Amino acid sequence: MIHITKKGFKYLEWDIDRRQYVEKAFEPFDCLRAGVTEVEDGVTLEDILTFTARDEILRIIIGAYSGCMVMDFYDELKQGVKPLDPDEDLKYCTVAM
Repeated sequence: MIHITKKGFKYLEWDIDRRQYVEKAFEPFDCLRAGVTEVEDGVTLEDILTFTARDEILRIIIGAYSGCMVMDFYDELKQGVKPLDPDEDLKYCTVAM
């Protein structure tokens, strides 16, 4: 299982002899095999984006899976987003999947 913490990703594997999860070295391909099963309290989307931006192989996997240019996405995020004015009506919202 992949455990996302404030410090990054951890890969935990069930040890049948010990009857508990043990931490293994994290490899980006573990995400494809195990999927994310637990996110630690307090982890933000910004934390996850920071971890993935640092890992070239993980960026390649995400780019291939999502069909987007991952570094372009990160560059866009760095430009910042103007927060919504709570008194202003939302006119439209675009969501890309």
